[in-house]
Amino acid sequence: MDFQPSQKKQESYLLAVPLEVLLDISSYLSTTEYGNLRRVCQDIEASLFKTFAEEYFSKKPFMFTETSLRDLVNISNSRFAPSLRYLIMTLHHPPPPPSSNHTKNAIDALEHNRKSEEYNSHRTFIGLGQHVELLTEALCNLPNLEMVGLQDFRPPHSYRDASGNGSFSLWDNYDTPRFNGEKRFFLDEPIFDKGGNFDIGGPVLYTCDAFLTILRALGKTRETHNSARLEVRLQRCNLPAIALNVPRHLEPSILPFLQNLKVLSLDLGPQSLQSTYHNNNGRPYVYFGSLISKFLSRTPSLEHLSLTFRNCEYLESKGILEWLAEVPFTLQHWLLTRRNAGLMGDIQLLPQLPPPPPEYLCLEQLDIAMVSIKPPLLLNLFARYKSSLRRILLHDVIFRCPTPYDSTVKVNLWARFMSQLAELGLNLSTIRLSHVWQEYKGCLCTVWFKNAPNAPFGFTRAWTGNDLRRGSMDFITSMAISWPEHHETDTGDESSDND
Repeated sequence: MDFQPSQKKQESYLLAVPLEVLLDISSYLSTTEYGNLRRVCQDIEASLFKTFAEEYFSKKPFMFTETSLRDLVNISNSRFAPSLRYLIMTLHHPPPPPSSNHTKNAIDALEHNRKSEEYNSHRTFIGLGQHVELLTEALCNLPNLEMVGLQDFRPPHSYRDASGNGSFSLWDNYDTPRFNGEKRFFLDEPIFDKGGNFDIGGPVLYTCDAFLTILRALGKTRETHNSARLEVRLQRCNLPAIALNVPRHLEPSILPFLQNLKVLSLDLGPQSLQSTYHNNNGRPYVYFGSLISKFLSRTPSLEHLSLTFRNCEYLESKGILEWLAEVPFTLQHWLLTRRNAGLMGDIQLLPQLPPPPPEYLCLEQLDIAMVSIKPPLLLNLFARYKSSLRRILLHDVIFRCPTPYDSTVKVNLWARFMSQLAELGLNLSTIRLSHVWQEYKGCLCTVWFKNAPNAPFGFTRAWTGNDLRRGSMDFITSMAISWPEHHETDTGDESSDND
């Protein structure tokens, strides 16, 4: 008996399902089930291809290993290439082999040999510059690429296969399953301490090489990706200062890309802010941002600049922000160099302070995160770029007391800041504050926001519009400060919450 007509009838039922219904059904499937649905027939696969490519290939993480980069090249030569818009390069890599002292039996010896072979192969691959060639080859074939990022963590993927409670599953780097499964060992990643340890060791050099590799590949393909965003988001390490020092022989290919770069996001830390001595009007000045200033001075076309100062001390981040704001450098660092009295006699030998920052005539958005700062400096920074600035985002910002008086009474520094911001004549359309704080008598006080009359207080407040004065008043009236309980009996201007 021939059952072929019956089979065709069943296929016609599935293909007759409207596409929007089929997509809604597929949204409830796990990744494995979704893959099985796509394998039903070519027509179903064609119907789901666009949404599948958008979900699984618009944002992909890769490592600088040979297998991972060759996978990226293969994707760039496939029909998924137009879908890849966000390329993330991570710092995970094969770990060095363990010490031979830990070898107790034949199994340990085999594991030692396996790790040694993988590590040596990877170091040779990096040392010969093949990672630059493969990344460049892939970028040439990605026509819709919008962003290239450097990260040291796994990016979120989607709701599929998540654990619930609104969480997202995480992407594994291409080649990770081979290490965790076939090779049976975990990948290594650069981890820096929180202090200013500038040891030019393996983690620092690997991070520098990764950043410069991205710059070299983007420089070689700048005709294809002239407006690609460059993002550095690091949680366990920092972008070392020497990574921002573009070698002279690479300048012809990298500088044209930087000069046309539109969006730049840098995750900075103590290792990013290497100290140098300068001549500040006849006095020695310790500046923690020479290489950052030099790098930023090569990006005059920026439209969006995001700076995160992770684990940085106040004096470390203050210098680079003063440079961006183009205000006179303060002499607070003079106390660090008074003991070096001999410097005064030869002060003219020290280099001058960095030249002024670019005009940034197109800078529309400025993000500042994880920094301790005095409000006047932040106001000067925004005023410096008021001709083009339209959006401000502040995250995890701590306001230091600008005067000794402010540190002894309960003054809402954020309310005062918003009031002064409205007087600068800025043409802002968006302001977002999240997880902001202020100092008071040596304590950090949380700033809360009430986003609706009956809503609970939260850590975040956003405003969009064209009336900055009204927007600033909305921020001020929604604020509340968590003052320390043991200071409740202190005297001061209690009504100054809205000053």
